[in-house]
Amino acid sequence: MPSVIFVNTGIYRAERRVDSRIHENDELTDWGCLNSSGYGHASKPNTFCTSRIEAEEFGRSNSIVNENLALSDLPIIQKTYDLIKWYVPILNRLPRDHKFALGERIIAGLYDLLEGLIQVRYTKEKLAHLKALNIRLEVLRHQTRLLLDFQILSARRYEYVGQQMNGIGMELGGWIKQQQQAATVT
Repeated sequence: MPSVIFVNTGIYRAERRVDSRIHENDELTDWGCLNSSGYGHASKPNTFCTSRIEAEEFGRSNSIVNENLALSDLPIIQKTYDLIKWYVPILNRLPRDHKFALGERIIAGLYDLLEGLIQVRYTKEKLAHLKALNIRLEVLRHQTRLLLDFQILSARRYEYVGQQMNGIGMELGGWIKQQQQAATVT
């Protein structure tokens, strides 16, 4: 049975399929590349790298992209982005009577939160904006709790989204505290 070795290269992953009879020092063959839509290069889904060099090149180029993204995003922005990626598809599958009222409000609130965090990053007077975003996050928490109370969101999903929102809240609270301390020093 072949085993699979995944090499994390950032946004994309290069994959090596290794026959279990091959020893560690032997040449590895049958390289494939994965992207978010399945196998293949980002530009050519469902294709395989033809050589080890091509796969390594694919990995290096995408590692650079991921490093640039990681350096440009604050952890709180990345956490909010990840929450949106996870939560919005769930909210889009809500029953009709809740989707167009509560679901759309939560989605809009999440997008507003992300947009606000990005804007605060580049503003000079951050404290007032951060406090407004903290209120926005608290509203999102209560709206999500309503989904649980209406028995639309499972307890397991509620727990997960709660942990994500708490992580964002701790980062936001730390940022507010840091800005308050900076304001008292000057």
